[in-house]
Amino acid sequence: MPNPSSFESVISLWPSLAELAKDIGVDVSHAQTMKTRDSIPSRFWGDLEDAARRRGISEVTAKQLSHIEAKLKKEKRARTRKSRKSKVISELNTKRELKAERSNVNRL
Repeated sequence: MPNPSSFESVISLWPSLAELAKDIGVDVSHAQTMKTRDSIPSRFWGDLEDAARRRGISEVTAKQLSHIEAKLKKEKRARTRKSRKSKVISELNTKRELKAERSNVNRL
């Protein structure tokens, strides 16, 4: 089986959210939140890795979890940069439109 590429895919390696929650000592609602957010806080990684080992899930290691976290952080930074760039472009376009509008008013 290929290495999981997201925390959601790590969680999906368990038979159920209830079993994952029990294995790492959280409520099922917390496990659901982790899956929905595609995030497993690092404080649970040790328990997760131990539980995976007990279940024979070899793809879940601290190294793999750190790779997933790094990838997600990189993607988030890229989205933030893109969002900032879009905002700046939008502001510039608005300024250009206002300037053009003022020019048109002054011609009247």
